[in-house]
Amino acid sequence: MNIEKFVNSKFYRGFEWFYRLIFLNLFTFVVSFSLAAIPFLVWYNNQELVYFIYLAIILFVVLFIPAFITSLIVIKYYIDDNTGNFFVLYFKYFIDTIKKIWLVELILVPIFLAVVYGTVHYWQLLGPEYYQPNAFGIFSIIAFVIEFFVVILFLLMFINLSLLVAHFQMKPSGYIILSFRFAFRYMAQTILAILVLFVPLVLMFLIGMRFVPIYFIGGISFPQFLIYYMAKNRFNYLQRNVDDIDSENKYE
Repeated sequence: MNIEKFVNSKFYRGFEWFYRLIFLNLFTFVVSFSLAAIPFLVWYNNQELVYFIYLAIILFVVLFIPAFITSLIVIKYYIDDNTGNFFVLYFKYFIDTIKKIWLVELILVPIFLAVVYGTVHYWQLLGPEYYQPNAFGIFSIIAFVIEFFVVILFLLMFINLSLLVAHFQMKPSGYIILSFRFAFRYMAQTILAILVLFVPLVLMFLIGMRFVPIYFIGGISFPQFLIYYMAKNRFNYLQRNVDDIDSENKYE
């Protein structure tokens, strides 16, 4: 057998991508749960210690963001026909990503968690056991709608932040401002990316426990692969024409 021909074959490249995406997905979960698992287990064994579940959620979000972005960076690295040890690359880029976005997380994560908490709180107030058709009831409806759309805005910003970190070296303020601007400038494309990312999650809730192993194997990294391809031309163009980042819709 011609080894070189086999290594360059579509079958081999497809298999190579398959195992890369599986490991990326597993790494994303392992890294995200690595610290969150400790307070979660404390809460699980004594559910009166409610603050431990909040701590677990905070730690999960703080680690999930750089793990998600690192996965996207590694996907970009290999799509660009670069080579290198997969495991070394992942942890190298994970550390680099934390250095890039730690201040961004310090600013945005508390705001995001507060907005999510507010959304859940006002949603509960709209339930039949709490809702009353008075001024406070109307306020609760308005507050829930506002909080809900702010959560959506944060999700749009997160997708664009991931792509920006994968393509550009910026100051923290640059990442925040451009993530916000791109959330509106490329809203249709970003909403499509969010839908792609959420399809496996929806399937997991619809199908139940049978889909959970599949989700942990590829529920994040495979959609990320599609998301990168959807945004590849746009961000490659912006890399070559940095001045166009400030020119509304010039690329489109």
